[in-house]
Amino acid sequence: MMKKILYTALLIFGFGTYADAQIVLDNMAEVSGVAISREKSQLTATMTLDLTKVQVKSNREVRFTPRLVKGDQVKNFPAVVLSGRKNLIYRARNEKYFINEDLNLLLKKDKKGAQLVDYSFDFPFEPWFDGADFVLVSDDCGCAATLLTSNEMPLEKFTIPLVVLRPVMTFLEPVGEIQKSRSVVAEAFLDFPVNKYVIMPQFRNNHAELNKIKASIAAVAADEDISIESVKLTGHSSPEGSYAINDRLARLRTDALKNYLVANFPKISARNFMADHVAENWDGLIKLLNASTTFAYKDELLNMINSTPDLDERERKMRTMDGGRAFRILAADFFPTLRNTKYEINYIIRKFTLEEAKELVWSNPQKLSLEEIYAVTEIYETDSPEYGELFEIAVRLFPQDVVANLNASTSALSRKDTDAAKRYLDRIPKESRDGLFYNNLGVYYMLIENYELAANQFEKAAVLGSIDAAKNYEMTNLKIEEIELFRVK
Repeated sequence: MMKKILYTALLIFGFGTYADAQIVLDNMAEVSGVAISREKSQLTATMTLDLTKVQVKSNREVRFTPRLVKGDQVKNFPAVVLSGRKNLIYRARNEKYFINEDLNLLLKKDKKGAQLVDYSFDFPFEPWFDGADFVLVSDDCGCAATLLTSNEMPLEKFTIPLVVLRPVMTFLEPVGEIQKSRSVVAEAFLDFPVNKYVIMPQFRNNHAELNKIKASIAAVAADEDISIESVKLTGHSSPEGSYAINDRLARLRTDALKNYLVANFPKISARNFMADHVAENWDGLIKLLNASTTFAYKDELLNMINSTPDLDERERKMRTMDGGRAFRILAADFFPTLRNTKYEINYIIRKFTLEEAKELVWSNPQKLSLEEIYAVTEIYETDSPEYGELFEIAVRLFPQDVVANLNASTSALSRKDTDAAKRYLDRIPKESRDGLFYNNLGVYYMLIENYELAANQFEKAAVLGSIDAAKNYEMTNLKIEEIELFRVK
């Protein structure tokens, strides 16, 4: 099983926690567990006040007010009041004086037992809070809440951490290959004397072309990890002369090459060599014409080919086009390329153990399946250069594979290589674009800071069943809200 890259979002943001540290005020009040957290635009202030050692006379009270201060800007939180007995009686008899009081808790002083207050208060975020000092003001008050002394104890500087974007992504497991079937496909250009079909190694450039074919077969046959299934030859003739003659020559010439190769490779069963032919290579000619930028008769000839199904009639029209000028150019510049033999060596590669794959992936990765390459990722840490390189190797060997491209995009995004990630995502055909694709596309837009487009892609991915996308969508919306919070009005 391949490792997964699963990043999680920090949805609650706090500036600090001091659960193990205590702050002792002058009046012996102790403060611990100080924290301010933010979820979206809502802040929560929490702390624990230990008021056990605070001395309060019967006719007095001590007021504890958490406060955010930044320059001239002040935000007071609801206070905790520790009151003596007589002071409580006064409060009860004179409620009108305290009607606008912002209290979190009014508490009578207990001279015998412990007095712990778990303070918590929710309030909306304001941009100026960022960088403010968080303090606790302790006011000693006499009768009628008359201020006698006041002390201010700094708790911490409150800073708003930016939303950290850690997208959630998953690698895909490839479908295992039952059999690793591979092929080598190439072309050779053999020359024959007019109306001849005997292989002549020394004729023109035949020696080099035959050696090219033999070298390809020999390289595959020599590998002990490979077994050849077939060598398929397809001979092509150019469209000049009658179809019947071209058909006969293409067949006989391809059979001659097959017999030549059977004789040169006695260890490969003759049954593994197969010969086929195409009498007139019109498809090749159409391809060459479409690619040409200089052939003056290109459009006229293509229209003629498309409108003339009879092949001999096609040739007749082609020969007479512009008094034979077009045909002379074709015979000199186009037809030689059409007279070729395509050879396809089909073979099977054996399966490899993990230990074997670990060595081959760096030296001869062509022998490995996608599944075998990904198995090697288990050996490396996800943040190692080797881990990322394995996904690059996989996509180079399987450039059209959807899984290879999706995983390569995931790997690139985890390294924040957005250009590479987008290149891999663009390779995936529209009919194969599922929830995982749109989740990765959303991560791409997230990393280039286009959060609106990112959210759109995550929504689309979630509809298509991506669990990761729902988390990424929530994270992206937090970022959008954060931008709005700090936007200068």
